[in-house]
Amino acid sequence: MQSGDFSGVDENFVIDATAFKLREVALSYTLPSEWLENLFINGASIGISARNLLIVLPKENRRYNDPEIGSGIGGYGQTPPTKFYNFNVKLNF
Repeated sequence: MQSGDFSGVDENFVIDATAFKLREVALSYTLPSEWLENLFINGASIGISARNLLIVLPKENRRYNDPEIGSGIGGYGQTPPTKFYNFNVKLNF
């Protein structure tokens, strides 16, 4: 017979750890060359990107922020992953 803190741990304590994450999305658009004919620019593009936009967890696992980040037992003390948004402009001369 076992004794101690974890002697009663059984399948009732197992939860679904399935997670879906949208890690990165990036969109860019290259301006048509006709728009740049009278300028000194040979090419131009603009873009946006974002990271850590979405995480979907099963209902019984929503008290945890992110299954890939953990500090301590059960992920207590986690901070949510930081979301990043970027905008860029690329010019060719």
